[in-house]
Amino acid sequence: QHCQVIASQMSMLRQTLEPRVKEAEASLKEQRKQLLATEEREREAASEAARLRGELETSRDAGRDLKSQTESLIATVASLREGNLRLARESKGLLVELKSAEERHMAQLHSIQAEEGARLRLEAAFEK
Repeated sequence: QHCQVIASQMSMLRQTLEPRVKEAEASLKEQRKQLLATEEREREAASEAARLRGELETSRDAGRDLKSQTESLIATVASLREGNLRLARESKGLLVELKSAEERHMAQLHSIQAEEGARLRLEAAFEK
């Protein structure tokens, strides 16, 4: 009789606990599924982060190259500007020399024309 009571209590206990165990198993199964999905999202996020780090590094490298090229171009432009300033000074000096030479040439031309006029007048005077 005591065994029957224990068996009856065991049966009632089994009936009470069995749905709870099934709920717990279902809950664990759902949690495991969510955990796997979360891990997959984390892997995708890590992969995306690695890709973005690579793009960022590439962009930084390109930025450094561009900065270097810009600095080089600025130095080249400064050098060319200095060269152009020197050429402008030299050209100005040459123009001054050319103008002076033209003025001397014109003075010589006038002198030659004056001498030629005087010679022609002397010849005309001697012929009379």
